[in-house]
Amino acid sequence: MRSTASFTLDSAEVVELEPGDLIGRARWCALCIPDGRISEGHAMVSQRREGLALLALRGRLSSDGKPKTRVTLEVGTRVVLAGYFPLTVTALSLPAVHLAIVEEPTPVGAQRVPLGRVVTLHAERAPTAFFDPDGVAHVLGGSQGPRLRRPDAPDLPLRAGEAFAVGARGYRLVETQAVANAHATSDQGKFDQSLRIVAKFDVVQITSDSGRGLSLDGIAARVVSELAEIRAPVAWTELARLLWNTPPDAATRHRWDQVLVRIRSKLREAGIRGDLIRSNRSGLVELVLGPGDKLQIRT
Repeated sequence: MRSTASFTLDSAEVVELEPGDLIGRARWCALCIPDGRISEGHAMVSQRREGLALLALRGRLSSDGKPKTRVTLEVGTRVVLAGYFPLTVTALSLPAVHLAIVEEPTPVGAQRVPLGRVVTLHAERAPTAFFDPDGVAHVLGGSQGPRLRRPDAPDLPLRAGEAFAVGARGYRLVETQAVANAHATSDQGKFDQSLRIVAKFDVVQITSDSGRGLSLDGIAARVVSELAEIRAPVAWTELARLLWNTPPDAATRHRWDQVLVRIRSKLREAGIRGDLIRSNRSGLVELVLGPGDKLQIRT
């Protein structure tokens, strides 16, 4: 019941990847390409409305000779990373049903989180569909079957329909129809307003269903536009390189923190969700969209 894409490399090696898997130079990537032309987190496989797609993160993608930020994956699709490393899709698996994690009791506005390779469980917020080292536990997918991994106990095998608890929070592993969710890689939690976000690279307009709104420009707009394009958690260092083309040293980190403070301050002043841009202690930052939010990218 896993969505997977099999890629054939130029070396004839075949690698199977799932939603949430990263391609990059870092050793922790599901597909590691140890070459300086490849970024640490270059691209990511993602579940989208149209099926599986490959998203550009820090690195560059091209397909059919054209630069792309997102490539829909079909059998025969050829994607080139950094203008040099070709990947060809040789097989796709898009099952009619898949497994997902749901909270019990289910909070208003919460959504099922699809179980790809890993889902992170948190002490005080909704599960997230990626690995977060700050999580209190993780639900692992993969060929061995779903299992709960906690730091103080052996892995616990899970079955569809089975309920389990971590601390004071309850969860259930459920089967659900494989309808791709535009926010599958975003954190889903409680959202008291729906937003319309129009990202134009150097200008971003945000309005809520209550009529409140604001316009961002300059670096603030660049941050939101880049996160809207990526649509996945990404290291702040990668965004900093895109914004200022400088190494992520202490001065750059201070500059980055100031930008985040300004963005969140403007959101709060306008009555917009302050956690629209969310970061965690492991250095990942993302644009957090709710089930009723609408995003238009006009970059």
